[in-house]
Amino acid sequence: EGFVPCLPCPLGYFTPFDAQMECEPCPVGSYAREVGSVACTACPVGSTTIGMATDGIGGCVDPDECTGFLGIIHDCHPQATCINTQGSFTCECNQGFKGDGWACESLCGDGFRVNGEACDDGNNDPSDGCSSQCLVEEGFECSDQSLDGQAL
Repeated sequence: EGFVPCLPCPLGYFTPFDAQMECEPCPVGSYAREVGSVACTACPVGSTTIGMATDGIGGCVDPDECTGFLGIIHDCHPQATCINTQGSFTCECNQGFKGDGWACESLCGDGFRVNGEACDDGNNDPSDGCSSQCLVEEGFECSDQSLDGQAL
């Protein structure tokens, strides 16, 4: 009947065909947890392996998209924070910005001067020196003694 290798394949390797003489490593994203495996088992959804020839489900890991683990990189907006979750990630706009994390724009009236705002006094009230578009109103002057990210 089929031709069997002299020795069974070790953990992390498999022999996909009866007549095959060589053991093959399980590809990235799968593992073989038994000696003599004829197939590899896929890692759970949202996880992968660091390399080939993984010998058990313990080698399946969550790729951290926020740190670029395994070359997987998030696509959050530059003014957003990446938050790793099991099998995925989310993005949240940083303080002073609004949006869905993939698109963020400055939030005028929050008291944080960011992204080129001329001023941000923490409100959207007219005629107080800083307009609702975070522009210095006519007849007012603002000192530029604060740093970006602080109220002015």
